Order: sequence, then structure tokens, then C-alpha cells
Amino acid sequence: MQKPFEGFLLASDLDGTLLNDQGVISQKNIDAVQEFVDGGGLFTIATGRTVSSAQQYVEKLAVNAPVIVTNGSLMYDYRTNTIPWDAPLPEEARGLVQAVLDHMPHVGVEISSGRELYVLRANATTHEHLKYENIDAVFCTMEELPNVWHKVLYELPPEHLQEIIDFCEKVPYREVEYMRSAKIFYEMIPKGAHKGAALHALAAKLGISLDKTVAIGDYYNDLGFIKAGGIGITPQNAPDDIKKLADVVVCSNNEGAIAGAVSYLRGLVSQSA
Repeated sequence: MQKPFEGFLLASDLDGTLLNDQGVISQKNIDAVQEFVDGGGLFTIATGRTVSSAQQYVEKLAVNAPVIVTNGSLMYDYRTNTIPWDAPLPEEARGLVQAVLDHMPHVGVEISSGRELYVLRANATTHEHLKYENIDAVFCTMEELPNVWHKVLYELPPEHLQEIIDFCEKVPYREVEYMRSAKIFYEMIPKGAHKGAALHALAAKLGISLDKTVAIGDYYNDLGFIKAGGIGITPQNAPDDIKKLADVVVCSNNEGAIAGAVSYLRGLVSQSA
């Protein structure tokens, strides 16, 4: 049987890319992923979500490779329930988070560690986030947290998010980096541990050449990811500056962006046959 997508790795962001604006995977995208996998391709997800949050979507798709979660600091294989690769936050992260807890009492703070999500402080945005992603979290104190952290998520309404950005920029740090991953989220991750770096690590682990590594995402936390792929794709709903840096722009997330990406790859393979 002909396997047109053999040797390709397609990695997709979730929110704003694979999911429509209602947080649902369309049947069009489900069928496109199945076509890609049946055609010999390796498909995975690369998301800022946690292991538990991403699982509900992994179960709906023909995912046949480890999944990149927490914006690139953790790789999780749902088929074996193992962590084949990770990049934990350094010890300095605890002091940086404590400074936020001490000086910014209105900021929601979540910590991702392995499979679990911990809430150090909840605000209205935190509760909306947990409800939207339909995940359980452990509410705890700093002393009750595990030693290994993979991501810190700060949450504020869009009109106030700049407050946490300004605060974090004033507190000296060396081994972490920050990114704005949504209009209400500001994240701390290990320095250099982003989706793009994780994609390279995954491609190497799977024996996929970088020129056949395809990344599709829509937001600023996807920028390094899109540039890291041999083919960088973004949906029409992405900001204009992201679209300018992508190799290919497909239809929006509401119109089936993953189906658009698979259609593009189908044409690419046909041309080279």
C-alpha cells in the first residue's frame, strides 16, 4: 500500500489551531489526521496545556507519537503513560513565584508538574480556565508542591495582564524565560525549553529529518515552534505578524486548519512524486 506521508511528522497546536473557537475538534480535522496517519505520517500535538488537559483531545485523534505539553518543557507518551523527555524549571523558579505571591495578591498562579496541575492561588480567571479546560487541579501551598515543576502560569483579565508582565521583568532572573501564551496568560518556562526545542528533540527521537517536520500554530508562543519546523504553517486567524513568518497560511481554525495543512502536504507530496 502506498504511504504518501511516510517520513513526515506533523505537530499541531491545540487552541486556535486544531480546536475551533468553541474548543471542539471538527470531524473534518479528525478525518484529516486519520488520513495523514493512514498514509504513514506521524501526528502529534504541541500545546501549552497540561498532560491531563490535553488528554481529552488526544483520545479523539489518531495521535501516534509522544505529545509536547506545557509549551515545550515536557513530552508525554499517552500510549505508555511515560515521560520520554522533559526540561524542569530550575530552583530559582520558587523564589520568583514567591515574589509574585507576596507582592501581587490578585494574580492567579498555577504550577504544572508531570501529570498534575497545582493551584497556589485562584482568581476568577483561574476558575474560568479550569472550567474551560475541564480539568481537576490540586489546590495547595508552596510547601505542599512537588520538587519538580515544568511550567508556571500567571492569570489575569486581559486589561490587567500587563501588570504581571511588568512585575516579572523587574525581578532579576537567569535560568527561566517568560512568554505571553494568551490574552489572559503569562507563563514561566525553563530557559530554552519551548515548543520549537521540544519539536527538534521529538524529531530526533523518532528519526524524522527536519525538512519533513511540519509545525502548525497560531499564537506568539508558537512562533519558535513554527520556525523550528521544516515547514511552518499557521491558520488564517493568526495575528498578521505570525502569518508573515510562516511558510504556509491555511484556512482558519473554524474552517478546519489541520485539514488545510494535510491538503497542502498532499499536494506537496504529489508534486514530488
